Amino acid sequence: MSSQLLILMMILIEIPPSLTALDYYAACSSQFRCGTITADFPFLGGNRPEGCGHPKLVLKCSGNNVTIEIMNVTYRVLSLNSGDQTLRIAREDYMNGDGTCPSEESNFESTTLDLEVFDYGPDYRNISLLYGCPFTGVVLYPGRFTCAVDGTLNRDAYATWDVVEKGICLARVTVPIIPILTGLLDFLIISKVGDALRRGFDVKWKVGIEECDECKSADGVCGYDLLNQTTTCYCQGQSSGSKSCPHLSGT
Repeated sequence: MSSQLLILMMILIEIPPSLTALDYYAACSSQFRCGTITADFPFLGGNRPEGCGHPKLVLKCSGNNVTIEIMNVTYRVLSLNSGDQTLRIAREDYMNGDGTCPSEESNFESTTLDLEVFDYGPDYRNISLLYGCPFTGVVLYPGRFTCAVDGTLNRDAYATWDVVEKGICLARVTVPIIPILTGLLDFLIISKVGDALRRGFDVKWKVGIEECDECKSADGVCGYDLLNQTTTCYCQGQSSGSKSCPHLSGT
């Protein structure tokens, strides 16, 4: 091997230590964009790589629809408000058809939030949807409808307020809705249940809000330290993330 080639290889291997940080500063300055949804920290997705947001807040774009997975359930993101840190989300498996029968891909998981990352928004109320119930001659709950479910010939299904056990039914799905959006106040009107499910419910994210405000006020870009599992701040010209950025003299 010639000495010139050896020197060239050494130059290529010896990457400046600031390059990674500068790349993160640029990469994390970019926003996720899909349809009408725009997002930055604490979200990942699109052009925002790992290190730019929380690993449990990954947005995906298909067509003009944005989805996020929370506790093994996929939700469509209907709106995102960075000002008050809220998402309005609806279960993807209820977005088609009449909205009361889930898609064939549904795993019949009830909605639960990772409370380290999210809180429920105000004004929600849980409904339980029971599927694959045998007809016994007795109506189990007032909100009765029919729905074909794989694995059983029983087509009876019910919607009822709050959380109930599945009992003799094959499956139960509990989902939050915002009753006032569709006038579902006391009585569950089946024709409105599907609409309520498609309109979704609000969740509030609570990841690194104060730390990120401090970072942005110092002209930094917020990111996430995967090793220490905490919010970090990427600054121009620095070799690694930090709590905040030093103010440049003369600014």
